[in-house]
Amino acid sequence: MGFGLRRTFFITLYVVISTTVMGVSQSAIAVPCADEILELLYKESYGFDGDILEKLDSVNIAAMDASSLNRMLSEGDRYAHYIPVTTLKRVMNLGKSAVAGTGMDIISDRSGRIRLIPFTGAPADISGIEYGDILKKVDGTDITGMSLEEIGYLIRGPEGTEVEITALDSSGDTYTVPVTRKIQNYPDVVRTGSNPAVIRIFRFGNNTSAQLLSEIEKLKNEPGFVTGDGKDKRYRRFFIDLRGNTGGVMEQGALSAGIFLAEGATVYRLKNNAGIKEVQAKKSGIASNLRFVVMQDYLTASAAEMMIVSLKSGANVGTYGETTAGKSKVQDLFRLSDGSFLKLTVGELLFPGSDDTWEGVGFSPDVVKHH
Repeated sequence: MGFGLRRTFFITLYVVISTTVMGVSQSAIAVPCADEILELLYKESYGFDGDILEKLDSVNIAAMDASSLNRMLSEGDRYAHYIPVTTLKRVMNLGKSAVAGTGMDIISDRSGRIRLIPFTGAPADISGIEYGDILKKVDGTDITGMSLEEIGYLIRGPEGTEVEITALDSSGDTYTVPVTRKIQNYPDVVRTGSNPAVIRIFRFGNNTSAQLLSEIEKLKNEPGFVTGDGKDKRYRRFFIDLRGNTGGVMEQGALSAGIFLAEGATVYRLKNNAGIKEVQAKKSGIASNLRFVVMQDYLTASAAEMMIVSLKSGANVGTYGETTAGKSKVQDLFRLSDGSFLKLTVGELLFPGSDDTWEGVGFSPDVVKHH
């Protein structure tokens, strides 16, 4: 996900919603606030398909169900999604019980396939789901055409219960495995290795930059990390691993990048309906003089891609791996008067020094990983 810098409370709420709801059907949920939805589409949406917008303006949205609206929204903006208040109420009720997940992230790749990213040691990993496998069904339900939010609804459920995951592996073979749901917190940042050290950032949550800063401080204080003095001072090279990082809270991606940038370096450039906004580092980060390489792959997306772009431009950092996922568009959440939410694309990130974007194409590493 690539959420904007505004409405932090709603962003946090949406992250919770998209990963905690279990099997909620939206087919019979009517859509109120039709006028508000149209007003937001006209005033706030960025790059929404004009033909679809005219079509939505000509139909009776209030008479539609949520699933039908979401299908039309996705035609105009692949990231747009309506979350009805009835779903939110179910979330609150579910939150009173032990709602659990399987310990994996999901992402839609450039071809629209849903890729699975299990966390090491999590139920999904233990069950045999491999990194990058393609999701096909959840409990026998074909997920074709579903949004990431709807898939999240299906996967989550009461702790201790099982969910059947049907997927394609790297060989193209289909398999089905039961995965036991479990409540467990997974860190955003993990340190592995010592020489060279590898600091892996799995996702950008609400305190990822603080976790990253802590690991950098520990690394700088290790014996042998700094050698020499004065002009002869040298730092041991290390790796920042962003493979499989699908993004998250963009503000945290920007703060994480700032740790490595010198004062005046471009953190990000955002184009929206108001024009182009460029954000620069106001002061040098504590790691702006360190030497490191960034690792990326085909599932590195959104805020993680933004971080790489800023590091390559502002810190002359080298990259290794594969072409990234290609998600530079930024979404924001809008709360409607009845308490429901509408997620819309509100802008897109640009490369420093140009108006080019990496949406749908990604960007290549300096050194390509050969399989």
